[in-house]
Amino acid sequence: MFATADPKAPALFAAMDNLNNRFARNSVILASQCCEVRSFDTKRAPKNLAWTTRIGEIPEAK
Repeated sequence: MFATADPKAPALFAAMDNLNNRFARNSVILASQCCEVRSFDTKRAPKNLAWTTRIGEIPEAK
């Protein structure tokens, strides 16, 4: 019914702690933690939903 503890877990968490201490807090996280809003999300203003369907609004590369 309950999962058994993984014997490698303490080493994994120690490695994650070392990386987070070396680079930045929350640089390395568990996959189950990814669902919250992160600081690297884009900060640009939302575009019009039709911005790719209007030919006049598509930028022209020269």
